[in-house]
Amino acid sequence: MPASKRELISTQTRSGTGLSTVHMEEASQWGGPPGKRAYVKRQSDYYCRPAWRLWRRTALVTREHRALRACQALGINVPPILHYQAIGNQATLVVEELADTVPLDSALHEFPARRTQILDTLGRALSRLHGAGWYHGALYAHHILVGHSPESNVWLIDFEKARRSRRRRREDLRRLWRHNRYLSAEDRNAVMSGYRARN
Repeated sequence: MPASKRELISTQTRSGTGLSTVHMEEASQWGGPPGKRAYVKRQSDYYCRPAWRLWRRTALVTREHRALRACQALGINVPPILHYQAIGNQATLVVEELADTVPLDSALHEFPARRTQILDTLGRALSRLHGAGWYHGALYAHHILVGHSPESNVWLIDFEKARRSRRRRREDLRRLWRHNRYLSAEDRNAVMSGYRARN
């Protein structure tokens, strides 16, 4: 692939040996639609369990892939999966970029007339996720994307910390309030109204 078509987004290490890189590449290289881009996450020895628990280690990319598949089955908006592969200590996950979206904090500023609708939609998505026994684990503004369309589509991204745990569902909401302090009491009520509604 030409270098101009591949852009390094981030590099992370873990435990001195594990490596995780994220590149932006042409989606068509991975079977995606022409003209669109994709996030390509490649990991080596990058696990969500300590090294001494060899028999229970799981690649973070594998955990993210499972969560994305579960969300798709639940009807929760997440990035389309273009490719996934895990062989030995190597794992790769490719998801399509969500074009024409902005993070939650920007969306609430840019679309004030849709504020309550956006937050209600977010609450419904979280209710569906938690109702199926999952929690996200990283509900920061930049992991909640909102589309420009009047339908106020809300997308959840970055599921590396997601897992099945009914016990931890309340942590998601606490993290949402704690790390998104621009949300007023009225905003929280809008989220919880959607959260308590029947999906």
